[in-house]
Amino acid sequence: MISLTLCGLWQSVAAQVGNRLSPDLKSSMDSLIRLEMSRQHIVGMSVALVSRGELVYASGYGFADRETQLPADENTFYRLASLSKTITATAVLHAVQNGQMDLKADVRQYVPEYPDKGMGPLTIEQLLACEAGIQHYDQTAAYNREALTQYISAHPDKHDPIAAIDVFKDQPLFAAPGMRFNYSTFSFNLLAAALERATGMPYVEYVREHIGLRAGLPYLQPEFSARRPYPQQSAWYRVEGGESVLDTGNTFDYTDVSWKLGGGGYTGTVLDAAGFAQALLNGTYLNTEYRDRMFTMRRINGKPTYYGMGVFLNKRNGLVYGSQFGNQVGARSMLYMSPDSSNAVVLLSNTYGTDLLPLARQLMDQLQFSRMRDTLWYPMMLADLAKASWAAAPAETLVPPHPGYLIWDLVPGAEGYELEWSEYPDFSHSNRQILGRKTSFQLPEWSRGKVYFCRIRALNDYRLLPQYGQWSDVLELSAGMAGLP
Repeated sequence: MISLTLCGLWQSVAAQVGNRLSPDLKSSMDSLIRLEMSRQHIVGMSVALVSRGELVYASGYGFADRETQLPADENTFYRLASLSKTITATAVLHAVQNGQMDLKADVRQYVPEYPDKGMGPLTIEQLLACEAGIQHYDQTAAYNREALTQYISAHPDKHDPIAAIDVFKDQPLFAAPGMRFNYSTFSFNLLAAALERATGMPYVEYVREHIGLRAGLPYLQPEFSARRPYPQQSAWYRVEGGESVLDTGNTFDYTDVSWKLGGGGYTGTVLDAAGFAQALLNGTYLNTEYRDRMFTMRRINGKPTYYGMGVFLNKRNGLVYGSQFGNQVGARSMLYMSPDSSNAVVLLSNTYGTDLLPLARQLMDQLQFSRMRDTLWYPMMLADLAKASWAAAPAETLVPPHPGYLIWDLVPGAEGYELEWSEYPDFSHSNRQILGRKTSFQLPEWSRGKVYFCRIRALNDYRLLPQYGQWSDVLELSAGMAGLP
């Protein structure tokens, strides 16, 4: 029942997606986007627009992978980079709203592993507002590179926010808590650890359940090095010498970003990021009180910090705007939204070293004063997986396949396959194996003296709710058969 409900949530979000821009508005926005991409040498970008709380446009521009001429679209995977901070802030405020965390509590109440710096309490509220005095990487003292290397080596496909604080926990504070604003990725890494301890739920699972599944975001997830390449993942570029070049570097961001998940380690599509913005603006995650706190500008000694909780803030044309930018190897991202109008612009690109804020503002200004069409156009969503089918060996094969060698046809959208084989036609006692993207397999310990029944189905376990195709027709392998239809 829970799975059916969550599937329904995703379908309801997907059904809202469409092109409701008038031809003139779309033409104007296309021109702005292409001009800015050309000016800044951006290789690929995906754009989504939310108008009055409804997702009204999603599309791609340029190339997700220039070398293979793969176009960018609404299903392209990008690093979200520091948009992860807004996700973490929303999750923490959700836990506070539910009485599981206290904004005024010292973070050491939840994470005693973070040492006392001798400068007074360091509260959850201060961490959310970047007022806790924690450094941003190595402003005045280097963070622990050895701990970072050890963490990455030990966590290729999982996240442990408590272990990850070893990277920065011994740094001195940049300033006394509450005394000045200092934007900090490490603040949100520490918040992820506090959220896990306070709720008793792993941070990744809390975000998955209360952020991803609550709003039906199909692909929002941590980027783990062991799971790359992700489906339709963009290649990575950077601007160098006035042109965009493929990024083949070996910095810590290139190798792994999951160690700083709470502050900059999520990945997904523009539909995920736009669906998150939509749910945040519409009150799906937070009630009015806590959403207003998030978008209320903080002050220190009477001076504005131009930051709320997990978002930068400013005021234009009489409206409050919240924004969060991301800048990471192979990625530049921008989330720009107005809680006053429930409008949002989401820009995800694969080119490091660019500035997306001017474009976001231009698109927002056009969106703010335009009416949307009533007619919907539905973009190409990743479809349900087709039924898998067995394939014959190519006619030009010179060497006969070994007995028990199975071949099947590629299923569009599949990120792997599940094979099941048994000596019983009802599969009451069977063996199962999850395979990668290959389309062939040699059954182990198969001999001509046995009869095996085999079936296979496509799967996509990169979704928040794993997707499975139908089982293929049953293939019977018996004496004298080569394992092919």
